[in-house]
Amino acid sequence: MNEKSELSSSRKSLVNLSLPFAIVLIFGGCCNNVISFESLIHLEYTQIKNITTFITFIQILYIIIENIPFYTKNHKKFKIPLKRHLISTILFLLGTWLNNSVFRFKGITVPYHIIMKSLNILINMALGSIILKKKYTSKQIITCVFLTLGCIIACIYQNQDFKLSDLYNLKATLFSLLPHQRANQVSIASKIDCEFISGISILLLSSVLISLLQIYNNKTYEKYGKDTWKEVMIYQHILSLPFIFLLNTETIISNCKFLIKNVSFKNSFLLKLFINCITQSLCVRGVNLLASNLTKDTFLLLNIVLNSRKAGISYYKLLGL
Repeated sequence: MNEKSELSSSRKSLVNLSLPFAIVLIFGGCCNNVISFESLIHLEYTQIKNITTFITFIQILYIIIENIPFYTKNHKKFKIPLKRHLISTILFLLGTWLNNSVFRFKGITVPYHIIMKSLNILINMALGSIILKKKYTSKQIITCVFLTLGCIIACIYQNQDFKLSDLYNLKATLFSLLPHQRANQVSIASKIDCEFISGISILLLSSVLISLLQIYNNKTYEKYGKDTWKEVMIYQHILSLPFIFLLNTETIISNCKFLIKNVSFKNSFLLKLFINCITQSLCVRGVNLLASNLTKDTFLLLNIVLNSRKAGISYYKLLGL
């Protein structure tokens, strides 16, 4: 009896340590990852074809290589059936690929990307109430709405002071983020072209898929144990890599050949890419670790932390970090 109580208390203490550690990884890893990602998709790297997909491929490859020692040592102890990993991987792959591919669409900038992804918490609430049968109080709903608005405002006004009167001009400010809106002051309706709407629609679809993945993984952790988060993370990346490579073989090989031939270009690009991979790994670890320690009742905390992270990114930029 004493052994069981000691084991239970040790697990509780590990969970208590895991939560703050996961939040540190999310804020430290994810914030810096967005900043390094933004520097990689900068105009100076236009020689790299389909750069967002190439970055995604390298990120996944890096995380797999990093976790080879853990996989070889523990793969026989893995508990989750392959079928469940496949479903999780499909959601992960589609959500990640759509999320990173939207920058190909005209008008989709990093600020707009952050704004649209700030809606994740509301999407999660809707899906949580439908799938998990979770009921939210008015206080929780109002809090999440204000948190979402706070992230949007922090993103828009990251380089200037915000006043309450600015709320009246919020709509005009949103449209001013569009590159072609700054160039010509024509009617707003004529500026929102089909390509921009397609990009926004893909972002929303990506958010829905990522939310479904979070709910699915939450159910996995409840069934097979919280300690399976690393197994889920590894299999998501191992199973995703062949799909991404097969769908983008020519582009990936072409980019690798270009980097081998162009040494001067390669040095600066690879350094930024390496930093991006490290921060992506920290971010993914943090998100999975936090998700594994949540139940369907505390499930919304993951999105609250992720939304708060977006405000953190704006603060980083404001400080010039």
